Amino acid sequence: MGSLASALSLTERFGREHFTFSGGLPENFGIEVIIEYIPERLENCHIYSRTSGKNELKYWYETFTHDIQPKPSRFSYDIPLTYHIGRCHMKLTSITYRLEGRYGERDWERSGHHGIIDLTDTRSEWTRQFDAHGQLRLRGYCSRHFRLSEARSRVGEIEKSHFCYQADENWVKETKPATRLFTELMVGLDELAGKTVSLDIRLDPEERPFFSNRWIQFPEGWKPCLLTEDEWNSCQSPPVFKTFKMHGRECTVYPTCN
Repeated sequence: MGSLASALSLTERFGREHFTFSGGLPENFGIEVIIEYIPERLENCHIYSRTSGKNELKYWYETFTHDIQPKPSRFSYDIPLTYHIGRCHMKLTSITYRLEGRYGERDWERSGHHGIIDLTDTRSEWTRQFDAHGQLRLRGYCSRHFRLSEARSRVGEIEKSHFCYQADENWVKETKPATRLFTELMVGLDELAGKTVSLDIRLDPEERPFFSNRWIQFPEGWKPCLLTEDEWNSCQSPPVFKTFKMHGRECTVYPTCN
């Protein structure tokens, strides 16, 4: 659980109206949330900065981090719609989030996916509608894609990336190009007070190659192959297979190794 009830000076305060941003994450997932406020009237928001010694246009950001948990977990943040510094009044303009999933114990064995909720002054035909209970439910279905690393410190080791997609109420992934990637949403600021935006994430148990033309699937798993030297960088024909590294072992097939 989180809140923006942090200690502020007498001239700084958050507005009373707020909404709730909450959700559920699968095991070994976390989320970082960044909220941004922009001035409503620019002329009132040039505020003296001790660092630069001159008046600067003021913006405000807040960041929350829900650390990666070994079990499925939930997060919830109460987010004010406005922020005020003296006569400078700011309104919430966007919520940026980064989902991060861990797939191993080493520091680099994690991958993220970004998303953003843009806020408009009033709801348009492009913005999502809340249900009768004041909730707007977002569903994201994430997949892991593996490949052989090209990083100098771990060349030839398995590394993975997460890609997340919008899903319907039955957790079927969207297939339309405009809605396939789970990245952006628009909401009307005028109807947000007292409402809840929920973001629930599920992880596909089946992993797939990042480059499907560089691996060949067998009953025991996926095997990487030597690539052609043309612009396609795909498996040679007939395929010639190669080994790779995984957890200090030399392997021939993923994920069983041998």
